Amino acid sequence: MPTHHDDLELVIGDEWLILGKLLDEEGKPLDLSGGVECSWTLVGPTGHLVGLDLEATLEKQDGGIVRIVVPDTFTRWLLPGRYLDAIRVWVGDEPATQWTGTIIADANPFYSEVLA
Repeated sequence: MPTHHDDLELVIGDEWLILGKLLDEEGKPLDLSGGVECSWTLVGPTGHLVGLDLEATLEKQDGGIVRIVVPDTFTRWLLPGRYLDAIRVWVGDEPATQWTGTIIADANPFYSEVLA
């Protein structure tokens, strides 16, 4: 069962830094060492995946912490609205969605390239 994070409110055109804490079935921090693989995805307001394959980075850290960075060069092209994000973890051949929640992407009134 995935952990649901609190809603995040981020600004389009800014670099996004998202910190997450992944937990195991007992509510303890998930051990992300060894052969554990993680990926992060973002679903847009229309329900379609946002193409982040080469844009966002996900760094695994101690204590089940993950650090996700989405560069401003990518966020500047997003539309304002509600997005769903999720982290999937693979332990061996077993995938499981571990973490999910809502990101509210606000328009940036100081950035002229934002499409709205």
